[in-house]
Amino acid sequence: MKRIITLITVIFLSLGATAQTVENIRVDQEGDNILVHYRIGGSIDVQTYNVTLSCSIDGGRRFEPKTVFGDVNENIRGGKSNYTITWDVFEDLEEVGEVEFFIKVDLVSDLSHEQKTTQDKPEEVKQDVQEDFARSKYLAYTGSTIAPLGISFGVAKIWGFYLSARYGTYSDDFEWDAWFTFVAGINRHIFSSGRYRLHAYVGGGVTYEQYDDYIYALYSEGLYFTLDAGIVNVIGRINLTLGVETFGGWATSPVFGVGYVF
Repeated sequence: MKRIITLITVIFLSLGATAQTVENIRVDQEGDNILVHYRIGGSIDVQTYNVTLSCSIDGGRRFEPKTVFGDVNENIRGGKSNYTITWDVFEDLEEVGEVEFFIKVDLVSDLSHEQKTTQDKPEEVKQDVQEDFARSKYLAYTGSTIAPLGISFGVAKIWGFYLSARYGTYSDDFEWDAWFTFVAGINRHIFSSGRYRLHAYVGGGVTYEQYDDYIYALYSEGLYFTLDAGIVNVIGRINLTLGVETFGGWATSPVFGVGYVF
């Protein structure tokens, strides 16, 4: 005959590597099921535990019930206000007398330290970027194939600006040409990795041309609108520029430069 005579609750906590305690303990009977309620004191949701329920009937040998479910066995996450283990008694036993229950809680995983480290990293990266942007001004040699002699000054922050002036000449037995280019524009930070930063820039200005044809003794001048675009690579204190310029709708030239960031 199946029956439950008496239910005596004795909760025993086995401490492992942590000092959490079992709290708010109570036992209820619901039909043929016994419900064991408990709380893991001091636990948080990034911790996982192994929870073992064992019992002794009429002072006999302790054993682990087989037909249990709920907050028991492996991978029980911490941080809940209440946990419940349900034991379907008569799936395991024909008759139950005086019952003593024992709960063992062992910490198996604690990600709180890793979570804190992960949360700290963006701040550390942000601080590194701010330190890099503290050295954001640069002075550089900048030239193109048409105007190879030049100088640039700029500020490379999240948003920045630059000014550039370039000069070049060409001559042979038949003609002489000279170009003076002045451009200004903005730059925008788009990527960082360690001590490396990448900025894109775009700007505009004018190119002034002087031309002399030796054969016909002709001399002329021209003023052209100039477009300027490219990227600025900042590596520590070194500045490298790669870009392109076009003026007058008929001439296009690569732009290159190297400078010092301070």
